[in-house]
Amino acid sequence: MLPAGGIILRPATPDDIAAMMEISAEARSRYKTIAAYEYVEATPAVTEGRFRAGRSVVAETPRGRSSALP
Repeated sequence: MLPAGGIILRPATPDDIAAMMEISAEARSRYKTIAAYEYVEATPAVTEGRFRAGRSVVAETPRGRSSALP
């Protein structure tokens, strides 16, 4: 169980990659509508090859979403 309002950091597993790619795609979609972040669309998308199990950290939140920190 997560602490109220807190996060838990843990090593990423191969099962986390699809969720991380989905979060990245959602963020890229939002960023391209903000003038200061237009460059994000020109950068490479997050792919499976950018994550290695045990080398990336996943932050679990009370909402069940994860973020990756490679």
